[in-house]
Parts: sequence; structure tokens; C-alpha cells
Amino acid sequence: MIRKHFGIDFGAKMAGTTAICYCEHNSIRLVQSAKRQDADAFCESYLNQIYPAFVMIDAPLSLPGVYQNKGDDYFFRQCDRELGAMSPMFLGGLTARAMRLSQIWMKKGIVFYETWPHRVAGRFGFNKSTGLDDCSLKSIVQQIEAETGCCMAGTLPTQHAFDALLAWYAGWCTESKKIQRAGSDEEGWIYY
Repeated sequence: MIRKHFGIDFGAKMAGTTAICYCEHNSIRLVQSAKRQDADAFCESYLNQIYPAFVMIDAPLSLPGVYQNKGDDYFFRQCDRELGAMSPMFLGGLTARAMRLSQIWMKKGIVFYETWPHRVAGRFGFNKSTGLDDCSLKSIVQQIEAETGCCMAGTLPTQHAFDALLAWYAGWCTESKKIQRAGSDEEGWIYY
């Protein structure tokens, strides 16, 4: 039995773009913050209600090693360079908020792992050049349902919900020992 975990697409604080995905009774649940709702408080509320085993979050959880006197790159971590991901420094406030959220909950026993839904979608053949249309999206959802045994009621309401689903799937892969990762112990890992 796979333990309950969260996939979070972490967005701007008040934009209504933060989504959470989890599976309960073999049913995929998706919730999304509302516009002008504090995304951090939204996440904390769901963490308190459900208290997942762990969280896969689409947000940087560490800074480049140079900020701990290791290395000389002020912008990118090894995992960012390996995967072609955005710099946590460019994401600024979002990075700081995600690091804060993860530290608060790690003290309560919930471990956070960084994921990148774009890279998770690559497990299903998606890449930037092919794009992601409704047909591709539906195919990925069907493959996730078939592999995990969790089914989604209805359609995905937003791209943020889809990214939360992919983050949740990365958590399922972690539990199933099928996860891949990039990075280092010194600067952090991105799981996909």
C-alpha cells in the first residue's frame, strides 16, 4: 500500500496558482488556492488536515552551494544545470517561501522533496518541442491512472492542477522505487 503523500505546484503567494494533489481511497483529489488567498496558509491548512507522509513540491528547496562557501556559481545548483531548470535565484521570493514551508514542516516530521513537473512529464515522452496539447495531457493522465491504480474524477481544471498531479506522481515513483533524480547532496536534488 502506497502511503498518502502530496504533490504541490507552488505558485505566487496571492495569485491563486498553488495546487495540491493527493490520492484518497484510490481517487485522485485536486485542490487549488483562490485568487487573493494566501498560498502558504492554503498549503499549511491542507498539511494540518491530512498530514501526509511526505511532500513533492514544484519549487526550489535550496540555494547554490556558493552561499554555503562551496563552489563558485551564484545562480545555478548542479541539479539546475543538469536538467536545464530555472535558477532558484531568479525565482527569489518563491524559493524563500518554499524553503520556509519545508523547514517548518520538516520539524513536524513531514519531509519535502523538490520536483519539476516538466521533467516528470518527460517520463511520458513530453518535451518542449512537441508541446502539450489536450490529447497529450489526457494520455498522460490515463497512463498515471493505469500505473498507480488511482483514478481522477472529471478533467483537470488548470495547468497548475496538472503540475500538482505530476508532482504527486513523482511521489508515487519515490514510494515505488522508480524515481530518478539530478543534483548533489551538497546543493540539493530534483526528483522526477
